[in-house]
Amino acid sequence: MDTSTASVNNSPETDQGYALDLYDELSEIDGLSLEEELAALSDDASSDGNEPAMTSDNHQKKSTETPSSFTRLTVDFLDDWSDDLAALASLPSTEANKTDLIRHAKTLSSWVRHNVLPRASALEATCGQVKAARQELQADYEALLSQAEEMLGRYEVLYEAYSKEYDVSRDKTEKLWEVCLLVEQTGEFAQMSSESLGEEI
Repeated sequence: MDTSTASVNNSPETDQGYALDLYDELSEIDGLSLEEELAALSDDASSDGNEPAMTSDNHQKKSTETPSSFTRLTVDFLDDWSDDLAALASLPSTEANKTDLIRHAKTLSSWVRHNVLPRASALEATCGQVKAARQELQADYEALLSQAEEMLGRYEVLYEAYSKEYDVSRDKTEKLWEVCLLVEQTGEFAQMSSESLGEEI
């Protein structure tokens, strides 16, 4: 976008062509889906930030050669629009220049209404969906946590019951072992007594 054109030639044809060129440049932004824009934003965030500065002359060339995010194009074109508006405001106050300023403002207004606002609404809806999904995941997590706590409580009850049963069984085993030893000792004593009586007879 060349601001020198507006400052040198103020004919109606030039003014109209200038505004149409601006509208065409702004319209180039309306080409990416929301998913592509978010993906491009993610790619931009992971870059090293050493990208060289882009002038208004080579900006359009880059936008057609490599995909750029809607946000990046928006910022770049708004910078260009601000510079061009300042250049137009510095021109003599003629009817042609006033018309050009009005056309310039209407072009931006139309672009915001038909390109920026729909994307803002889409992002808002996406944020709502993400929030709802997050709440659903949180509910699932809390349900799983509740089930885990319930299972842990049951395990603790079963473990306590098993421990008591084990202790009782161990006590019974020890008593049974003592009885077996007593029976064995009684048998040995009876055998020794029987042998002693046989020798005496």
